[in-house]
Amino acid sequence: MAGTEPQVAARRFPLEQVLRNLKDWPLYRLSKDRERFLHQVMEEAQRELLSEHRSSSALQALLANSLYHEKIRLTRKPWSVDPPDEKKFWAFVASELTRLEQENAPQADWIALLHKILERYGREIQGNFHNPTYQFARQFLPIAFNRLLNASGNRNFSRVFGNRLGIHDRVHLDGDVERLRKIVRDGGTVVMVPTHFSNLDSILVGYAIDAIGLPPFLYGAGLNLFSARILAFFMNRLGAYKVDRRKKNRIYLQALKAYSTTALEEGCHSLFFPGGTRSRSGAVEKQLKLGLLSTVVEAQRRQLLRNPQGPFQKIYIAPVVISYNFVLEAPALIKDHLQEIGRERFFVEQDRYSSSGRIARFILRFFTAGSDIRIRFGDPMDILGNPVDAAGNSLDPSGKPVPLAAYFQHNGVLREDFQRDFEYTKILADKVVHAFHRYNTVMASHVVAFAAFRLMLKRHADLDLYQVLRLPEEDRWWDWAALAEAVTRLVQEVKARCDQGELYREPVLDQPTDAILKHGIRNLGIYHDKRALKIEKRSGKVASDDLRLLLFYHNRMDGFGFEHHV
Repeated sequence: MAGTEPQVAARRFPLEQVLRNLKDWPLYRLSKDRERFLHQVMEEAQRELLSEHRSSSALQALLANSLYHEKIRLTRKPWSVDPPDEKKFWAFVASELTRLEQENAPQADWIALLHKILERYGREIQGNFHNPTYQFARQFLPIAFNRLLNASGNRNFSRVFGNRLGIHDRVHLDGDVERLRKIVRDGGTVVMVPTHFSNLDSILVGYAIDAIGLPPFLYGAGLNLFSARILAFFMNRLGAYKVDRRKKNRIYLQALKAYSTTALEEGCHSLFFPGGTRSRSGAVEKQLKLGLLSTVVEAQRRQLLRNPQGPFQKIYIAPVVISYNFVLEAPALIKDHLQEIGRERFFVEQDRYSSSGRIARFILRFFTAGSDIRIRFGDPMDILGNPVDAAGNSLDPSGKPVPLAAYFQHNGVLREDFQRDFEYTKILADKVVHAFHRYNTVMASHVVAFAAFRLMLKRHADLDLYQVLRLPEEDRWWDWAALAEAVTRLVQEVKARCDQGELYREPVLDQPTDAILKHGIRNLGIYHDKRALKIEKRSGKVASDDLRLLLFYHNRMDGFGFEHHV
């Protein structure tokens, strides 16, 4: 039945590795030739920048603008992972800019300074892959997660060394993973693009990639995550390249883009979050950042131009939707979202949980919470968002095979066209957003939160959102029967959408309404200092400690048209 297809059987995990020989892993090959690869990245970034800044004056403006942005960044509080010579290096750049301008230096000198900056950025960005660390992680992490899960029932840590639960009892992998395995086996390049809700997403998707038998992927990780020593140790050795979102200047962004493009061009499987950052609102992404997505289109075009008459390595996009019943960082994320959209209308309050603390404690709290997670692999598509058949051929809207090279031709000749590629990137982004919604798994906490918040909005239809969020405690309640009725209607619509192949649902939603309500409310209260929903023992009514938190979980079903069914 559509929307409820069976997941890969848990007893089969981990699946056998598609590529058994370490030397066949693209990421391993890339790491063995790091200096050559880095040189290629810098040359590519420099070529692109020089094509846009042809004169010495244009180069001077580019360098000055980058220095300006870096000086602003350096006035803020540094991160522990920042290089110790940051100020010294940019002071050198400033003095060089002054000297080159005074001496009316030739263009070659300006290019030499550009190259120094690119080399610094390139070495900062570059990741590495260490197979012994990878083999340790893939053996250790499932065992560690299993131990934590066995302590989750009532947080009784005397059960940590039991074996009642395994990671596959909590982290469910859904979707047609055999198609992805075949693509990798046949020599295709896979780019995974997951939704992004939690700091745990990278860890979970990395685990899932290994569990379905794919080789390790190159992935970008926020530089701030490297401040945790344990996490940094593994990321520095498992293919992560560093992304510093504080750096907005053109030179850095081009270096980052060249890194991703060159890796894809060399056939390295990659993972990045196209939303750019965690969803602050709790909603499934509706708009994506085009920067890294554009590298996919560019890398494919280069593959075609390099082999106009022969075979080329095809790149496939694999959307991945991660569904949590609860998100540990939800209080901080929704606060950020409301501050951004509300400006002065939102009153900032202190929330001691907005700082999640050490990553070890974060992971411990998450895996001992006893809540299910679903990771769904969507059907792969080509870089135009076209579906592909079992053999990897691109299909047009009528289902007929279409040669990918035709999209990059003009009058039958393959050629560069950056405006065309930009339009292709926007098309791909729209298709990925559609896939995120199409492969979304609705969970009990989403349904209950959506129903409760919509009822609250209807009850106070004369108030705007921010007035509703500031309702006093005595007004933040729901009658059980009324909430159950709304949940029943909502679940019926979810099931209808699933039957039409528009959504997926977790099995809990096939239980009676009271069971769904209790399950959803329990999950919404896990480890949050303030409960999004709770059952009051005396009255039997449902109440909320924090309507902002309830809004966050409500938003997971926002944009699907469900508001008309509550």
